Amino acid sequence: MKVLILWCCAMMAAPLLTAQEDVLRPNGRTQTSVGAQSGVASASASSGHSGVFALGLEAGLGVNFFSQTLNESALDSRLVPIYKSANGLGGFINAVIDYSLSPSIGLQGRFGYQSKNVTFSGTYLEDCKDVFGTFIEKTTIDYQQSSSGLNYYNLGLSLRVNATDNLMFLIGPTINIINNSSAVSSETKQTIVNSENCWFYTNDPVTLRRDSSKTLTTTTNINGAKATRVGIDISAAYKIPLNHNWALIPRIGFQYFVTPAFENETFQDVNGNQIILAEDRALHSLQFGVGLLYYFH
Repeated sequence: MKVLILWCCAMMAAPLLTAQEDVLRPNGRTQTSVGAQSGVASASASSGHSGVFALGLEAGLGVNFFSQTLNESALDSRLVPIYKSANGLGGFINAVIDYSLSPSIGLQGRFGYQSKNVTFSGTYLEDCKDVFGTFIEKTTIDYQQSSSGLNYYNLGLSLRVNATDNLMFLIGPTINIINNSSAVSSETKQTIVNSENCWFYTNDPVTLRRDSSKTLTTTTNINGAKATRVGIDISAAYKIPLNHNWALIPRIGFQYFVTPAFENETFQDVNGNQIILAEDRALHSLQFGVGLLYYFH
């Protein structure tokens, strides 16, 4: 975050550097630069020239997609459909550097911070019993399991190809580095739906119904989160010039990661054999962001 704060300071200083350059000229801006400002020489914020350098900030929202392959024979069949996939929303912020190699090709780097938490959700049927174990009825349980702590530092370098002066496409490698793998956890909520006779009881078998609840909430740590993940970022963006130097750049991109988000989940059976419960635990993200860049001409 300190790096992003320093980046903000650099963004604020950029216009001042340009102003200082004018002061050092005996007659202020040259006729060419004045004409460009007024549109005579057409020099609005543009990366359509070689050697143009830009820096800025980008922020937005990501739609996160988690999937995994389950050993269905070793799991509760009621929960298999719930645990196959999950999704969630998470914000992101990036510092952006852009450099034009030619009028239509450039490089763009990003360094930022992303939240990639997800939620498993679904329903299943449960036998409702009283505190003595006597069956009462079948009831529907609403199941929600939400992760927390899946926050990453992101590093990326993309090749930028301009289809037009304003429309650009980007592709390149990206790396996620988890902020704190030991802080990854999940909160599970199970809620009894549409039943007047069923409750979650405490561990005390003689607890009265009035002391119980329709919702059971538990929190557990999640082990096995990968510290570093490697993927590819594919994006499309559109530049909206604001003036000679500044431009807004909306962007939509997809981050596909080759590295799984978690190690395989296993358990040891009575014979000491390691049984895989879940594998191929992938986490990808569809991102929508808006950047504000300052171009140094």
